[in-house]
Amino acid sequence: TRFELEAEITDAAGHAHAARRSFVGYPAALEVGLARGDDWVALGEPLEARAVLVDHDGAPVSGRPIEARFF
Repeated sequence: TRFELEAEITDAAGHAHAARRSFVGYPAALEVGLARGDDWVALGEPLEARAVLVDHDGAPVSGRPIEARFF
């Protein structure tokens, strides 16, 4: 989720100063990415997907289990 913070102050001389910053907040330390092989899958056919666990820089993380449920 991207957050934006904006503040405006008035100094003792009456001059207004403003600043804005944005940052990304993550709900978890790691993220699960999915990649599928084919662009199209026919209705009723199985969908094959590969899961990868990555950190916030996009680097793969190994040695951690991934549990997923699809509905």
